[in-house]
Amino acid sequence: MLLSMVLRLGVALLHLPYHFAVIAPPPPRMQLATASWYEDAGQTASGFHAYYGVASRTLRFGARVLFRYHGRTVTATVDDRGPFVYSRLWDLNQNTAGALGFSGVDTVAYRLLR
Repeated sequence: MLLSMVLRLGVALLHLPYHFAVIAPPPPRMQLATASWYEDAGQTASGFHAYYGVASRTLRFGARVLFRYHGRTVTATVDDRGPFVYSRLWDLNQNTAGALGFSGVDTVAYRLLR
């Protein structure tokens, strides 16, 4: 009896549109955080300098982060520590900020890549 119920359910699923039959995990969401930018002095806490770099207090060096700001996106690498103003989560170096068209302090969307 159980087998026949499972078979009927399977046959019923075959007749559904594709998007109902496949259950996929949702894509990672973008999160919002306050960020600022800093003028790049060349020396970073990690010892290496990523062209598109970002400072984070907690993420490991080398972590990749996708940023979105007013329709522009850029992938940056964590290469420094900061920001030291604790209401902010990110400090973008001047190259990253410039690629996003970002200046001052504002809210950016971000997603951790790895």
